[in-house]
Amino acid sequence: MGTAIGILAAQRGYTVAAVGGRNQKKVAAAAWQIGPEVKATTILQAAAAARLVLISVSDDAIVRIAENLAQNRALTPQAVVVHLSGALSSDILNVVRD
Repeated sequence: MGTAIGILAAQRGYTVAAVGGRNQKKVAAAAWQIGPEVKATTILQAAAAARLVLISVSDDAIVRIAENLAQNRALTPQAVVVHLSGALSSDILNVVRD
């Protein structure tokens, strides 16, 4: 789902700077599909440069990703972080609010 949103955002004129993830083959494929200027990188590096961070992982991994972003201070103060789960509340991202 994250790749599809990235493609649609790029097609509508939004800048998609980077795609981050653990599996660099999948990350590189997603970045290539979104556009030639999109960087394939780690989650922390992608988040550090982003104004909008979309967490598109399985529901059971969302909290772990958010905690990792917070613990590593990977977000800019202006960053907005959202997850793409339809089953979970945005409250699970409270860890990144501070």
